[in-house]
Amino acid sequence: MVTSEERSEILDTEHLKLLSWAYYVLGIVNALFLFVPFIYICMGLMFMGLSGTMPHKAGEPPPEMFGAFFVILGSIVGMIIVVFAALKIYAGYCLSQRRNRIFVFVAAAVLILNIPIGTFVAVLTFIVLSRKSVIRKFEASLR
Repeated sequence: MVTSEERSEILDTEHLKLLSWAYYVLGIVNALFLFVPFIYICMGLMFMGLSGTMPHKAGEPPPEMFGAFFVILGSIVGMIIVVFAALKIYAGYCLSQRRNRIFVFVAAAVLILNIPIGTFVAVLTFIVLSRKSVIRKFEASLR
């Protein structure tokens, strides 16, 4: 017969494991979106490379600036995607190791912006990490 305390322990372990996997999957899916800014960067480099063959009127900005805009925009968006993907993957690692509970709360707060799946996972994270038994698990890993 399983006691209520053992049942709570099993549920906490399973919930933390599922949340950890959810963060890993969301981080990997987020990283797959790096192809979009990569296309912008390639397009900008193409414009910059072909600018010698493009006609240029006096008083207009050179075609290289148009290409540079695409490269800069793609680079900035790519860096943001990398940061968010790394945040999610590290939060999944923290959940699996029962460390950095506050960091996982911050990651969940950021994850709310990924409507609807991210919001669902973030709400579940808040619920699970607020349990006293889960708090004890994270505190026990500090020792």
